[in-house]
Amino acid sequence: GKVGRQAQRVAKIKANPQKLLATVVVADNLVDIAASAVATAVAIQWFGSLGVGLATGVMTFMILIVGEIVPKALAQKHADRIARWSAPITAFLIYSLTPLTFIFEAIARLVHTISGGEYQKSVSKEEVKAMVYMGAEAGAVAVDEQTMIENVFTLDNVTVESVMTQMSDVVALDLSLSAEELLRIITETGFSRFPAYTGNIDKMVGIIYTKDVMEALVGANGQAASLDFKKLVQRAVYIPEEKTVLSLLRDFQHQYKHIAIVVSEFGETRGIVTLEDVLEEIVGEIADEQDTLPRHIKRINTKTVLVDADTTVAEIEPILEVDLLEDAHKTIAWVILKQLGAVPAKGDEVTLHKVKAIIEEAEEHKIKRVKLIKIR
Repeated sequence: GKVGRQAQRVAKIKANPQKLLATVVVADNLVDIAASAVATAVAIQWFGSLGVGLATGVMTFMILIVGEIVPKALAQKHADRIARWSAPITAFLIYSLTPLTFIFEAIARLVHTISGGEYQKSVSKEEVKAMVYMGAEAGAVAVDEQTMIENVFTLDNVTVESVMTQMSDVVALDLSLSAEELLRIITETGFSRFPAYTGNIDKMVGIIYTKDVMEALVGANGQAASLDFKKLVQRAVYIPEEKTVLSLLRDFQHQYKHIAIVVSEFGETRGIVTLEDVLEEIVGEIADEQDTLPRHIKRINTKTVLVDADTTVAEIEPILEVDLLEDAHKTIAWVILKQLGAVPAKGDEVTLHKVKAIIEEAEEHKIKRVKLIKIR
């Protein structure tokens, strides 16, 4: 129908935004210049030398109101209808002004070349951000959409180190353990993939996927002892911690991988980073089957959790299914300090009621993170 043809015309115009923008700029300036020239000529005939000042004042007002504010307000409110209605006129202007837009674009390219710069036809990041901000202010762009777009532009400034999961929080498989022990770790933690190493955690050999283990177990008629975990190791991607998240995303795309092992400049294993970590930098926290706990509590296995120091007793007890015999509103840091009776340091251990607490991270005599292990 008519609406369909109009929509097709609008889509065709939008397919070349650079040419549309150039046409709008040229047409806008031509109209402003022509209207100002005619108004000035008429005003001089009627009012003599006073006409120039009068024409300037009146035309400035008219251009701002009639040429800028009113059209933009109407277009913002009735964007689809006005786009379809004006499509034939816009298409005609694009066609008829092509010689002028071509000349001006060629001049712009020449100036950039002479000045030693590189001519860029596309808009800059700052212009895109400004347009998104204005769209959000006008209600045309949702707040979460604005946040995601702005986050995309930060990916080349964020390093892998800031988004990775540190090795102290990672469950890795030591291939020097027995097959039964490795299978127990996999089934207790419930993760879908594990970094694998032999003896030394800085000597990572690759990634083991739970699905591969389960398939091998079925093939071995459920006999864990007959599994050869070394044959299940898949090649891993190794990346430096200084790498940007944007660069990492490209690596994931090109290598068809969703997980990478992060290493320091000295070859030490620093942690792991996943595609989910990258996506969370754009869209925010993503919940999965392992994310049923609050962000400040991380389950290592059925008997072990890593918690921030300000985690309360009330939060910990139901997770480990224990009674710490402490005030429910007290933090784990407070409980440890009371038991420790000394300045806390990384590696310090205390035994609470049925739970062993190990200080995993401390800074300036302040507890930051604690590993809690249910011992009975």
